[in-house]
Amino acid sequence: MPDYQRMYTVLCAGVSEVLDDLKGKEDLRDLFQRLKALLNEAEDIYIDTAE
Repeated sequence: MPDYQRMYTVLCAGVSEVLDDLKGKEDLRDLFQRLKALLNEAEDIYIDTAE
């Protein structure tokens, strides 16, 4: 069964950190890469825990 709680925790914590970093930051490329990596991590968790 997918570990939805873990996926939620990874995404929410990561997005919260990235949003905090958005304040006053001009270069969004780094932020995009961080969000993409978090989404990939959540996808991996889903795949690894799916039946």
